[in-house]
Amino acid sequence: MSERTQISDEARIIGFLRYSTVSHKNLRNWRDTRRRTFADACAVVFDDGRMAARSALFKAIALPSLIEQWRSCPSFELAIMISPLLPARWRDDLNAAVAGLPFVRIVEVPVDLDIKRASRLFAFGNLPDRIRVVTTLRIDDDDCLHSGYIRKISDVSRIENVGKVYSFSKGAYFGHGKDGKIFILPRNHLRNAQGIAYIADVASKHTILTLGGHNKLDQKAEFIVDRRPYSWMRSIHGAADTRRLQKEVNLSEVLPLSDHSAMLSGNFPFLDLKSVRRALDIANAYTGPESEYSLVVQYSDDQGQA
Repeated sequence: MSERTQISDEARIIGFLRYSTVSHKNLRNWRDTRRRTFADACAVVFDDGRMAARSALFKAIALPSLIEQWRSCPSFELAIMISPLLPARWRDDLNAAVAGLPFVRIVEVPVDLDIKRASRLFAFGNLPDRIRVVTTLRIDDDDCLHSGYIRKISDVSRIENVGKVYSFSKGAYFGHGKDGKIFILPRNHLRNAQGIAYIADVASKHTILTLGGHNKLDQKAEFIVDRRPYSWMRSIHGAADTRRLQKEVNLSEVLPLSDHSAMLSGNFPFLDLKSVRRALDIANAYTGPESEYSLVVQYSDDQGQA
């Protein structure tokens, strides 16, 4: 049973998860769509193979993580931002995945509306008078946060921290090696995107999304950095979105999953590894125009395998 956390009566904490949102204003963020027409971009984003991969990853990795946050803190809210053009099959699939979860709101973002503005409207619309602090965080649909994440965010969601960004810098990439076995790759990023949060006062009407790309947030706000190890996990797979990340991984960096059983059970007890493997299999089988491994991993003998 998760330890319960109570958010201050003066604070609201909202997670934003972008679930295949495509609009006229964000085409440049999608890999290989900047030279396409809007209709062509939609065909790429809503391709059945890609959507099957994103759905599987969301259900196996992101959603269990977010349910864990809600169980720890029942006043936590999640806004899943979708396009009104999301095909009915995949909208029904998403609705079924989150059915019975009272902390989830599915938010349609019109194709002519900037997702930043959409996040502002959701976070600051119809606020009770008692709310003075609105903390917003971002998570992608194929990543997850450690089980104690929301407890720490609730601790810092106070008026004295308004205007600050909270970042968990240490986490790991994980995915399949060329043999299909899961690897763990520890990482330390100050401006890490997974779970990065912004603490705002009501007057500012800023969210973590309105501040722009996470890579430049340290130029816009003071950072509070939490350096506890393995606070997030980023999945690496063939259906990865946005700009390509190609990196040759040093064998000494890649760690076998078996070395991290205690970490996984302690920080990510909600992950079912069989479900994760199935989701990664589906994602790595994607053969659409965007299918290219985001991380190149080369093994020698049994190094890095699990």
